[in-house]
Amino acid sequence: AREAEIMEAAANLDADIATEQEQIQKLQAEIDASEEELTNIQKEASKSLAEVNKIRRAISSKETQKETLAASRSDILEAASMDQISLPYLPQDANGSAPMEVDAADGEEPGQPQGRLDYSRLKRSHLSTSQSDRDALEEEFK
Repeated sequence: AREAEIMEAAANLDADIATEQEQIQKLQAEIDASEEELTNIQKEASKSLAEVNKIRRAISSKETQKETLAASRSDILEAASMDQISLPYLPQDANGSAPMEVDAADGEEPGQPQGRLDYSRLKRSHLSTSQSDRDALEEEFK
C-alpha cells in the first residue's frame, strides 16, 4: 500500500512537472514573440529617428538658404536706394492691405515699403528661376 501511494504521488508529480514544462514552453514562446516585436519596434523607431534627423537637416538648410536670400535682398534694396532707383511694389499684399512703411530692418532704408516687389513689368527671360540663367543675366549687367 505504501508503495502504491508513493507510485501515485510520483505519477502526480510527473504530471505536474509536465504541466509546468508546457507552461514554461508557452511563456518562452510569448517571450520570444515579445522580443521579436520589440526588435521590430526598435528598428521602426530607428528609421523614424533617422527620418526626423533628415527633416531637421533639411529645415536647417532651408532656414540658412532663407537667411542668405534675405541678406541678398537687403543688399539689393540698399544698393537700389543708394543709386536712387525706385523699385515698384505691389499695391496690396496677400491679405488685401497696403504695404506699410516701417523702420529700417535687416539693412533696409527707413521709409521703404516692406511689401512685395512687383515683377510684372520684367521681361519673361528675366523671370527665370534657374541659378545659371540668373548668373548669366548678372554677368550681362556688369
